[in-house]
Amino acid sequence: MAKFTDNHETFSFMKDLEYWRNLVANCNDECSDNEFFRLAAMNFDHGSAVELITAAYTAAELEDMKNAMVRTRRLDLSDSLADILSVLWNYGERSRRKCKEVLFAMIDFMREDCPKPENDMLAARFDCLRRTLKLNDIESDILTLAYVKAETCFEWPHRIGIHQVPRFYAMALDRSIDEVREAMAPQGRLMKFSLLDDDFDFSLRTLGGFMDGSSDESVRRRFDYSMRFDRLSSAQREAVWRNQVARHGLEALVPREKIGEYACKYETSAGGISTVLANVRRMAPAPEEVDSLVETLMKPHCELLELKTRATSSPPGTIRSMASPSRGRSSSTGLKGPRGTSSTRASMRTPRTARG
Repeated sequence: MAKFTDNHETFSFMKDLEYWRNLVANCNDECSDNEFFRLAAMNFDHGSAVELITAAYTAAELEDMKNAMVRTRRLDLSDSLADILSVLWNYGERSRRKCKEVLFAMIDFMREDCPKPENDMLAARFDCLRRTLKLNDIESDILTLAYVKAETCFEWPHRIGIHQVPRFYAMALDRSIDEVREAMAPQGRLMKFSLLDDDFDFSLRTLGGFMDGSSDESVRRRFDYSMRFDRLSSAQREAVWRNQVARHGLEALVPREKIGEYACKYETSAGGISTVLANVRRMAPAPEEVDSLVETLMKPHCELLELKTRATSSPPGTIRSMASPSRGRSSSTGLKGPRGTSSTRASMRTPRTARG
């Protein structure tokens, strides 16, 4: 029996298989999107799949499907594997049960050949995220599934509305719908920390950099742990100042020449700049009072994060607390994330040829 080719994104691939198997087992909806079977089509040899199909179905059943009047229900074993599986899935309840057994066998073969490295960087990042944000098991599972769905070839069997998302997550995780709904509630950690977006998709804006080690400052300050990151350059700080001045409508109080001056003087974070300007807007000083007010607001922020003015700044890249000022504490995870880790999307969405 031919097996699928090696996949270097082991964590994503194994989770893909796990969640897809659960979904196959728990879902009995009609499949209107052949992409649902893309995982098998990309990773399992066509000829080997046909062998499993002919072993699971009787000759009479296969002949009946080959002679179906409707083309979309007609079986042709020379079609793409996704098309073949779609016909088997949709050809009545009996055929779907057998199709599921075929899919389970494929998944088992793929699992057997998938390498199991001792250290998987992506798995380590998810574990760090779980511990850092104190996510419980269901929250961690939902977040991992959201990532797998965003970054691999995992697909639902048909288009679903926003109100159906908890049901399909529950099927893929093999958990109760009530558990999933509670974890996805607005007051829950997944939504409160913006780990999922408004459509319950994995929030690349919040977590994309964290997963590949290139987190934006405004994202990193959400989390309570220690991390090593290079400080923003003067040009980067100036860009942040311009953006935040415009966002808070302070162009009249903070003109362009002042933006350059502040960016050079205060080696602070994007979060610090945003906080200071929000307070400037709230306090509405006279133009001649802005310099003094910015300096007053920046002083405790810079002292808390051990930041100094450019004239006496410490070397970039020093380790500092990422805890928010309101908490005034940091934990000791000491995570140092590598930069430039490749995304799973390219590898997982690129078709591979099965080994013979």
